[in-house]
Amino acid sequence: MNNTLINTTITSMFETSVDGFLYMPAWPVYMETEDPGSTYKIKIEYSNKEEALEKSIQEALRVHEGLQILGDWYVAHEVPFGTRPEEDLDSDALKSALYVWERYIKDFNNQEEANLLLKDCKERVGGGIAAYHEVIRAVRLCRLISLSAPDLFKDHEEALFLKAFMVNQYGVSIEEVGDENPDPLTELLENPDEEGYGLMVRDGMLEAAKQSN
Repeated sequence: MNNTLINTTITSMFETSVDGFLYMPAWPVYMETEDPGSTYKIKIEYSNKEEALEKSIQEALRVHEGLQILGDWYVAHEVPFGTRPEEDLDSDALKSALYVWERYIKDFNNQEEANLLLKDCKERVGGGIAAYHEVIRAVRLCRLISLSAPDLFKDHEEALFLKAFMVNQYGVSIEEVGDENPDPLTELLENPDEEGYGLMVRDGMLEAAKQSN
């Protein structure tokens, strides 16, 4: 279980820009058909950051554990992907595997079935704006585990799953903003305002960097 990846990815989703939005390049769509330069402006809302962070990490760990157990079970038993796990797992492992199977894997054996069951995604994962993304990324991650794929591929897919998971849980709006750099801080540094605030910020950042070295 890659706890470091889970912690760092989820923590980064709470680090919004100065305007309160999260800017995410290459939103993890299933077929990866969007313009590679696309950036998405996402509004994340929660009542308490520390509570939301802790809750998200714990749920992500629970999901990852279940996906790992289920994927390993497919490897060990050489059964078709999507098969319901059986009683030969111990009670705790079976409970974890069934949790993710019911939530993500059940009836999502292939893309054709997934398209037919899109309406079901929001019922499975809470009805957020990235319900389909969360479900299909979990399916893909479990599939990679079931194929004993290299860690590099599994970690990449897991990071995309975690992003979809977070946007679905806390995202309230999403907007494609194209290939320009939308971060207002970057814009400020590149084009300082007349009062010189941008220069002050830039110089302060440079000085902080020097001191850290």
